[in-house]
Amino acid sequence: MQVSIVIPNYNGLENLKRNLPKVIEATEGFSEETEIVVVDDASNDKSVDFLQSEQLKRLTVIPNKKNVGFAEGCNVGVKNAKGEIVVLLNSDVYPEINFLKYLMPHFQDEKVFAVSCLEKTLNEEDEIIGERGAGKIFFKDGLYQHSAGDLNSRETDWVCGGSGAFRRSIFLKLGGFDKNFAPFYWEDVDLSYRAKKAGYKLLFEKRSIVYHKHTEGAIKKKYSKQQIEKISFANQLKFTRKHVNSVSQFADFTIFLLKFYLKKIFAKDI
Repeated sequence: MQVSIVIPNYNGLENLKRNLPKVIEATEGFSEETEIVVVDDASNDKSVDFLQSEQLKRLTVIPNKKNVGFAEGCNVGVKNAKGEIVVLLNSDVYPEINFLKYLMPHFQDEKVFAVSCLEKTLNEEDEIIGERGAGKIFFKDGLYQHSAGDLNSRETDWVCGGSGAFRRSIFLKLGGFDKNFAPFYWEDVDLSYRAKKAGYKLLFEKRSIVYHKHTEGAIKKKYSKQQIEKISFANQLKFTRKHVNSVSQFADFTIFLLKFYLKKIFAKDI
């Protein structure tokens, strides 16, 4: 099966300089047919100039004319990818050399939609400060929530859109990431949830390792901590509203909203 690596980028010039060579090295070690697609989301830091000047084999650069956000940027990349399997990697992520070796065998099972990598989080000093890969989705206190899962689990409820492999045909069949979750967060949880409801499998492969330096990502550079929390919460509400599937869930969600907005009214924060 041919593989495409899709990297969404927004003002990630330094990340690309640092991480793209490692991505290329990993793909060369797996297959010479592996392509790399970078979707640039209207960066103003000369990311496109850098990518086009490199003239790298198997590298396709897709410059968006306007900033469309993470979800649509990924959708554009997947639509234009040639591979049967698409690996989505954030620009602030780089893989271990053999990460594809462990991901690809899972796709021999045609019911497997996506496989999550083990993501090791780095701090500013490049020290590992956390690990994630398997995840859980659950309904609690009137809202759908997600959390880290057991790292020894083979299955997962959701596959991260910044470090996971997806079967392209099913990605497109499901409509890709929902643009309503722009500019970021919960779009990968939503797609994973829809895939499981449709009967597809989501797996976690802890031997496929990537490193993620969150402090270097576009989100934390462009948005404050308060803004990120506000956007994440707004998208959590959207996800819950979209997926409540019983009378009891709808009632709990309604009660949550009433309490939430009453608190804001009394706090004069609305």
